[in-house]
Amino acid sequence: MKTFATLLTGLLLAFSATAQSSVNIVGYYNLPIHPGENLIANQLSNSNNTLNAIFNPTTPVGSTYTRWDPVAQQFAPVSTYAVPGTGWTINYSLNFGEGGLLTSPIRWTNTFVGEVTHAYNIDTGVLDWHPNYANGLHLISSPIPLTAPIDVMFPDVVGRLPQNGEWVGILNPETQLYTITTFHTGSGWDNGNPILSYGQSAWFDLGGGLAATYASIPTLVPEPNAIALAVGAIATLLFRRSRTIGRE
Repeated sequence: MKTFATLLTGLLLAFSATAQSSVNIVGYYNLPIHPGENLIANQLSNSNNTLNAIFNPTTPVGSTYTRWDPVAQQFAPVSTYAVPGTGWTINYSLNFGEGGLLTSPIRWTNTFVGEVTHAYNIDTGVLDWHPNYANGLHLISSPIPLTAPIDVMFPDVVGRLPQNGEWVGILNPETQLYTITTFHTGSGWDNGNPILSYGQSAWFDLGGGLAATYASIPTLVPEPNAIALAVGAIATLLFRRSRTIGRE
């Protein structure tokens, strides 16, 4: 694996700690959030990794967040940022190595501040990360802020080398399109070597149990909000009333 220092390409990270074995690297990075879906990661810790702590007060109203449950193989209930100052309806945590699906109505920038995880050894420059993920579809990320091609990022994210048939789906938040590339033993990745950026998570099909197609990327089905439910209830009431009047 390449060292952390050689992989901080284009990262807007300000260091305020010295490189001592007893001191963590402290800094920040600015992550552009685009309209639509964003697969994000929190790669710095400020001792509180909940949504209310890691997102700026300038988070746009109407933004939503959910995480992927790798055991149930489905999305968790959606959390919404509805009123500034009151936070998220579900205050999920977004921890090292995890990914999340953030949808936004507009473009904005979130600043992540904190320490680099202990998984990175300052003395040796080696990332010691072995999460032991089970086979299946995962929405995951590197535990530290890196930008590198997937051949470098795969072992940094998963903690091991890729196996035959495993694939990665990386979302371009600007175009809202995925690049899906599958690893084949002996020939490498079949759709180039796409870059996974800092602050970004991606879909990893570990074990290669799914076909590497767009149909394999989970689609979030929005839950009906209170307004939609109210409108639906009113429509049902009016429909029933019209039928009653028609029979009179």
